[in-house]
Amino acid sequence: MRPPRTVISALLILGFTSFSAAKPFTKEDELKLIKLQPKMKIPKIDEFLESDLKKKGSLVVYTFKYKNYAEDKTCTVVFKQLHKPKDNIESEHKWNCRQYPIDPELVGPDYGSSGE
Repeated sequence: MRPPRTVISALLILGFTSFSAAKPFTKEDELKLIKLQPKMKIPKIDEFLESDLKKKGSLVVYTFKYKNYAEDKTCTVVFKQLHKPKDNIESEHKWNCRQYPIDPELVGPDYGSSGE
């Protein structure tokens, strides 16, 4: 005997919503990550460009792209926190940064270079 279609549909919907819908960071999330930046040993966060927050049970995943002005880099970070009993929190993160080359069209007399 096959299960009714409504049961199958409900199971599929539950499977797709096991992670809460992604949402952008709040100001509080941004301040939290700026505070954690030295601990993560990533370049300074000067400006958030993109952000995505997902929660699944006690797991929180922060995915974001930001700008570091001092080194002229754009960095991407995935930061995971697992909240455990007794206020214990395990975390891990991965990051990479990229420095984009100067646009050759921005070279010329108006930009301080002759372009020749």
